[in-house]
Amino acid sequence: MRQFGIDLTPQYMRRLWLMCCHLHGQIMNYSTLGQSLDRTHPTLKRHIDILEATFMMRRLPPFAVNTKKRLVKSPKLYVRDSGLLTCLLELDSFDKLYGHPVYGACWEGFALENVLSLLQPRGMYGFFRTRTGEEIDLIVERGGERIGFEFKTSSSPSLTKGNRTAVDLLDLDRLFVVVPQGSAYPIDTDRIWVTPLDEVENHI
Repeated sequence: MRQFGIDLTPQYMRRLWLMCCHLHGQIMNYSTLGQSLDRTHPTLKRHIDILEATFMMRRLPPFAVNTKKRLVKSPKLYVRDSGLLTCLLELDSFDKLYGHPVYGACWEGFALENVLSLLQPRGMYGFFRTRTGEEIDLIVERGGERIGFEFKTSSSPSLTKGNRTAVDLLDLDRLFVVVPQGSAYPIDTDRIWVTPLDEVENHI
């Protein structure tokens, strides 16, 4: 980054990276993170801007939709390289990863990057979350359809009440519950499918 003329010390960058790793998959709060790093809100935002512009971080925007529900309007933060994420958190084995609180978020970020790379969305996309708990990890508008993706680590996942309510609020055409492995099968209706990540392309 210094080769691009960005004067940030290695010590500060390491702290920033570690903070972002611990916030991976969570709602972005610049003020709280800035206080932890002794930086102002605008300064910290500029540093995150730099990391996003260099394809190291992703700020997933909230999906814009008209609803009477109060929506979460801040973006979610992801470290785009899951290998870098686990390296910085010193998770050098699957056993350590499985036992760490970031495990679910790590899978979510990894699967999300793969889905976005596959779909290459040019229109509106983002996550959906209300103040009362209705949520979907990723919504993409593609080919006249509104498609949702929920990322689960369980081998036999189920949808929460908040997930099901969000499907109706968003009037989703399809919802894919993306899991690490297994076989694809429908839940309740043909509109909702549990699908392993390596089969998502076959079902879209």
